[in-house]
Amino acid sequence: HLCRIVVFCKDRRGILLDVSTVVTDKACNIMDVHSETLTPGREAAFQYTVHLQDAGQLAQLLEAVAKVPGVVRVRRENLEELMSESPAAFWANCYPLPGETDGPP
Repeated sequence: HLCRIVVFCKDRRGILLDVSTVVTDKACNIMDVHSETLTPGREAAFQYTVHLQDAGQLAQLLEAVAKVPGVVRVRRENLEELMSESPAAFWANCYPLPGETDGPP
C-alpha cells in the first residue's frame, strides 16, 4: 500500500537525514520525498510517499518518526493539499501547541 506522511519539524542541519533514516528503517520502500522550508533554521516539512505492508507498519512508522529530535508533528496527509488550504495553518504545524512539548499531540 502506498501512503503519504507529512513530517513537521524545526529545521536544523541533518534533520532530513535523521527522519529519512527512520523512515527507511520502518517502511518497505521510500517512493518519493518532497521537502519545504519556510525559514532556514526554523520551519521545515517533509512529505514521504512510502510503501507499507499494513496499518501496523504505518503505526510503527508514525511512532518512530515522532521520536526524532526536532520533529513536532507527523500527519498522514498530502503536503500540497494542506499548504493550498491555508499556508499559515500549514506552517503552524511546525510549532507545539500551548502545553505540548516536541512531538505529536
